[in-house]
Amino acid sequence: MKPWLPATNRLEGKRILILAEVPDTAAREGRERPTSPVLEAEEAVATLVRAIVAEGGEVRLIGDTSLALLAGVVAGEYAVAELQEGQDTVPRLSVIVQRLENEAQDPLDRLEALGSVRVNRMGDMRAALREFAGGSDAMVCVGSGSPDDVEVFRRTNGADRAVFVLAATGGGAARMSELAESYRIDVADRAVEREAPLPQAGDDVFGSETLDEGDPLPPMALTAQWIVDRLIRGSERGPRLEPLARR
Repeated sequence: MKPWLPATNRLEGKRILILAEVPDTAAREGRERPTSPVLEAEEAVATLVRAIVAEGGEVRLIGDTSLALLAGVVAGEYAVAELQEGQDTVPRLSVIVQRLENEAQDPLDRLEALGSVRVNRMGDMRAALREFAGGSDAMVCVGSGSPDDVEVFRRTNGADRAVFVLAATGGGAARMSELAESYRIDVADRAVEREAPLPQAGDDVFGSETLDEGDPLPPMALTAQWIVDRLIRGSERGPRLEPLARR
């Protein structure tokens, strides 16, 4: 799916905080190939950044360097597209990652030089949420998340702020999905399974792209759009979704 520039800016002025961590299940279980939660976490980060930036929103990601790099590549697609259109590049992605022992080899430097991402490097990632959570309109947990994270986020931004978790990404997000009612959070991927009808060929997706025949929208991309739809509606627990083509 090629990048496109924001058409409606329906998330203009909105900042979405993403807690992103790659579940290390493959290493623990002695597997050579990534497990499903690892692949889901990568897909979740890529599609979330794409969906939010496409609507003019800002992403602040706290987590693994590998996922931050993936997010930076996606944001970079929009920076290049803006330059090609003769527009000024506006960084819509900030990442907060672990400080590397050899920062000269940090691959995020090139993306930061492009102007598509701001990079903050911390020695103590446990303090990252307390320092960078402020000013966020919602939080999404990808392979990460805990009751303490939710408490810090809402204490900083307001008790009514929406929190979404993606259970399929495993790790802390999967554990928090079991506590959804207690902490008033939305398990986005499970909600999509219940509420959102799968789009068909020719349906409008993300406001400006259409699906080609035989090209179904991946489930995680649909989940990302579901989250964006909720944020645009401005309701923590809005009504059921209509089919994408009818919006």
